Amino acid sequence: MARWPVLLPVTALAALPGIEGGTAALAGGVVLMLAIGVSEELSSRALVLEVARPLGPVRAGALTAALFGVGHLDNTLWQVLEAGAFGFFLCGARLYIGSVWPLVLLHALADCRRIVISFAPHASCTEVARTGPRTAEETS
Repeated sequence: MARWPVLLPVTALAALPGIEGGTAALAGGVVLMLAIGVSEELSSRALVLEVARPLGPVRAGALTAALFGVGHLDNTLWQVLEAGAFGFFLCGARLYIGSVWPLVLLHALADCRRIVISFAPHASCTEVARTGPRTAEETS
């Protein structure tokens, strides 16, 4: 029996905010977020986690999460820590469900939600993907 359906409630909650826009904007946003999800999940949870697996699940997850957080050093310290914590959660999910592909979807939805909340709290994810983040003056 597949274990990935355990992520469906989390995925549904992540998808709720910011879904609006035309077909082209929605398709562009979906492709962009999925590309980021595929890239980061394959490099972190499919490659690094598997290489670190002999260390045991907790150590392998912690190492992978730390490297994932360090990979976000171009952001603020809080975002690096947040990425590391999210990475650790995704490592646990990867070890539990045995597949990286449901995590790609979850990662894409989480990135979309994070972009909307961080850069354009009054915009949709598809609008941010189409036009870029708004400035502080534009959101007030």
